[in-house]
Amino acid sequence: MYFEATLSTMYYLIIALHLLYAPVRDSIPFPYAIKQPSKPFKWENIELNLSQRYKDSVVRTFKKIYASQLNPAYLESSKFTSSLHFVSLNGDNLPDVIYKGWSGGEGAFVDFFINEKKKFRKAFSTYQELLELQYTAGKVSSFVVYDPGCCDPTVEFERQYSVDSLFHCKLTRQRGIIVGSSIRESGYTYPDGFFDQPIRFKTINPNYALRYAPEISMKVPTYVDFDSRDSSRGNIMAEYPSGFQGVAWAYKKDATGREWWLVEMEPAFHLEFNRFWDLDDEYTHYYGWMSSRFVERLP
Repeated sequence: MYFEATLSTMYYLIIALHLLYAPVRDSIPFPYAIKQPSKPFKWENIELNLSQRYKDSVVRTFKKIYASQLNPAYLESSKFTSSLHFVSLNGDNLPDVIYKGWSGGEGAFVDFFINEKKKFRKAFSTYQELLELQYTAGKVSSFVVYDPGCCDPTVEFERQYSVDSLFHCKLTRQRGIIVGSSIRESGYTYPDGFFDQPIRFKTINPNYALRYAPEISMKVPTYVDFDSRDSSRGNIMAEYPSGFQGVAWAYKKDATGREWWLVEMEPAFHLEFNRFWDLDDEYTHYYGWMSSRFVERLP
């Protein structure tokens, strides 16, 4: 996804400045610029210098590992070989492997394998793009995956993982933005302004709506794959109980004078109405527009 060519220079400068100087919460800048890979991950920064003979022997091993998932023609191709990256993951001086390549369908595999001398143990598996791989004392301590979805997706995700000393990977934070409401997309609604400091708040009314755009509308966005059975909800993306907390980043007034806030909601469990498709709702921060009329500011 890219900025539209018609995006004005003024808006570009405003957005750039806010991304640069926006207050940081949990090391996350202004949320509607979800991380996306502007360039391919730089494998050369972490690839180990190994003999071709050794790498060829490992490739043969991985052809067997993926034999049930990928077709023989691909397994014998240079594309499969180049999808195997020899790196150090757990700092034990044994070359580990990350497979970043075709999954057999839409979307790419991102699989981490730990070298246990006699075998490679798959320690982690997901789809799409590896964005960041952070090392601490020679070991991977965290990483970030970007998932733009596939098959006409509704939600794009940024997933942050921590890694322990045994290389157990745990999802620690997930950010979900419905397609079209990201700053990088043509459907994005520009706010009138940004708050000098993010406003923490809680909802007052029950069933309080998080909306796709800063307006009350019974029209479901046609270019988002919402379930047609939910058409009676219009542009509502999720409904929150009273007392639920979030953070407001920006604001916009509609034609009636109502002020809307561009918000990041805390992870929600089992909302009665929810159009986000989660990997795990325990960690997912949802983003959208919410009316400021029935919310209470928090210290």
